[in-house]
Formats: sequence, structure tokens, C-alpha cells
Amino acid sequence: MKEITKIHLAKTPFSVEVEAKHALGEYLASIQQRMHAEPEAMREIEARMVELLAERGVTRDGVVTAEDVTALRGQMGEPREFASEAEAGDDDAALQDAAEAALADGAPKQLMRDTDHALIGGVCAGVAAYFGISPLWIRLLAIVSPFMTFGTALLIYIVMWLSIPPAVTASDKLRMAGKPVTFDSLKKAAAEPVSGSQAAQTAAKVLRIMIGCGVLLMALGALVALMVGGVMSATMVSNMGDFAAQSWLWLAYGCAVLGGVALTALLSLGAWSIFAWRLKRPVGIAMLAMLLVGAVAISGLAVGGMNAGMSLERQMRDVQRTKVVDVADATTVRVDGTTRASYGGYAEKPRVEVDYLQMKGVKEPTTKITKEGNRAIVMVQHDACRDRHDFFSTCTYSPKDYVSVRVYGPSPQTMEVNHRPDMVTDRP
Repeated sequence: MKEITKIHLAKTPFSVEVEAKHALGEYLASIQQRMHAEPEAMREIEARMVELLAERGVTRDGVVTAEDVTALRGQMGEPREFASEAEAGDDDAALQDAAEAALADGAPKQLMRDTDHALIGGVCAGVAAYFGISPLWIRLLAIVSPFMTFGTALLIYIVMWLSIPPAVTASDKLRMAGKPVTFDSLKKAAAEPVSGSQAAQTAAKVLRIMIGCGVLLMALGALVALMVGGVMSATMVSNMGDFAAQSWLWLAYGCAVLGGVALTALLSLGAWSIFAWRLKRPVGIAMLAMLLVGAVAISGLAVGGMNAGMSLERQMRDVQRTKVVDVADATTVRVDGTTRASYGGYAEKPRVEVDYLQMKGVKEPTTKITKEGNRAIVMVQHDACRDRHDFFSTCTYSPKDYVSVRVYGPSPQTMEVNHRPDMVTDRP
């Protein structure tokens, strides 16, 4: 049985054996005395110790034993090995040369987010540091790639933001740069000021605010479109009860609403993350979930829309009927009545064709021909639904209104169009 006490290294609490505490305290005091390390450098050294303890399975609130302290000393080295040259004796020259050689050879780089040079999350700066290139090229690629990959690059960026750890401590930044993590390098890294001018930081902050406002406006626009479009689309679909495609249209409508909700939520979470300038893991996971929901909604919308279109086309083809009105002895034709006419195409002798849907509750259009010399006036009457131009009317998509009139003849001049300027008079 051994006595346990509490300590903290780099603000991380641990339980520690009393013997191990004394040994660790002496080790840290020796480091500070030999290296003349400032408090900032000592915090970085303690942070490195926390990382090494985690590699040994000793995490926050874990128990540090004397064996763990001995392992730390073995991995980090003895303080006398890293004393300054003025204080190091002749016996330390070989160790100093070895340290310099290790520094020259470098160490394997670790991919981390460079938060010191970040514009958003530090992903682009971290990738640039890993490959040793300018962050500008990575950022340009990040701007262009979403348009080339249909938004997939944005999903990849969010995943990298969530999965790649940030370079917070001096040892993190050394590993990101591919430099050995030694006492001397930690001391130098802690003494170096964070690069980047105040003007650059202010510009980046203004850019983030502008981007956040833009994303927030997009979220508000998506919400308004969802509410207005949802009501209007529901009215449209509910008015198509006479068509077999209505069930597929309801599927497409539901998927469109689901996609709108996902888009609004995604943009809202994105705006919050940009203004707060941090991406918490739950928020990131929620954004990924919204992207997946949006992908499913788009797929469902495509399936519902295509099947609705094919069903409507089949039904139209099955129930569509054509009534032919013979006006072969006329040179000009005028169409009056409850529908509009268009020029259907070339025919040696003029004729009028009336298309309608033979469905339940739909009466066949009536036609009446009046002759005035070589001029034929064709009156077409059909049982039009009242208020059919009112969008919210139940007649908006009534099959009664699927009536079209086409005039065929040697030329478009076969039709009289002066009384109805919206008729088609050009040959197709």
C-alpha cells in the first residue's frame, strides 16, 4: 500500500505516489535550474510530460507511479544534457553535438491544425505545413473544390476539422513542423512570439464576421423558402387528387421539406460556429448528420419526381382524346371560346384539333362552326373550373382545364390572331 496525493501538470490533474511526486518535483526543479526556463517554457515541458504519460496509459485523474517518472526521465533526458553551452562542461560536448545532429535530421511530421495561422479552422494551414508549401495554394484549392465536387469538399473539410487535432502546445507545433521535441527546442518554441500582425488578425476577424453574416442570411432565406414553398407546394399536390401521380408527388414533397429543414439547420449551425469561431464535436456531428439527411432527401426527391412525371405522362397518354373539327373549305380560321389556340403545323387543308382528358367528371368540349365566306369561326366551349387562376383554388390542377386547341393549315396566316395577341403564329 502506498500513499497517494494530488498534483497537476499543465493544468491537468493527476493522482501521484508520494515518492513519485518528490522525484518528479526534483526533476522539474533541475530542468528549470539548468535551462533557466521561463514559466511559459516550463508549462510547455509539463504539457509534453502529460503527452508522454498519456502514451503510457496515464490520463487525467490517473495515478502516476515512480516507474512512470523514471520512464519520463528516460524519454525526455536528463537536464544536464540540455544545459546551455556556457554552463555545459567539456564532458557535455558530445551530447550537444548529438542534439544538434538530431535537430538537423528532423523528425517525422504530424498532421495537425495550425490554429496560429488559421482563417477558419486551421485545416488548410495545417495541411500546408505538413507538405511544406504555402497555405495560399491550399486555400485556393479549398475555395474552388466545392464547385468541382458538388459540395463533397465541404464535407471533407468538416471531417478534417473534427478529426485532426489542433497544434496547441509548443510540442504540438514542433511535431507539426517535423522538429525533435527536446528541452532546448521546447524552450525556444515557448520564447518565440506567435507570428502574424495585428492588422492580419483584424482582417481575418472581419472576414469571419462577413462570412458568418452571409451564412446567416442564407439560413433565414432557406427558412422563408421552406415555409412559403411548403404551403404552396402542399396546396398544389392536394389539388391533384384526380391524378394517380399524387402519391409520388407527396413523396417528393416530403423529401423536399426534409431537405429544406436539413439545409436550414446546417446553415444555422454553420453560422453559429463561424460567429463563435469554434466547432464543437456535437455541432460537427450534427452538421454531418444534416448533410447525410440532405443527400437522402435529394435522392428521395429525384425518385418521387421521376416516378410522378412518368405516372402523369402514362395517365395523360391513356386518357387524352382528340376531337377534330373539319374546316377544309375555309382559308382563314378564328377560334373563340373558353380556351386558347395555337398553330399546330403544316397541313394541306385547314383543320382544328381539340385535345382533352377523358376522365371522371370531365365533359367532352363542344364545338360550333360559323361560316363567313371563306372564314370559319370555331367556338370551343369546355366545362372550365371556376377561379382556375387562383393558385389556392381546388381547380388549380383540375383535369377540366387540360384542354388545348391547335389549328393546322398551309401557313400560320391560316389563323386570325389580331383579336388574341397571345396566340402562337410562328411555325414550330
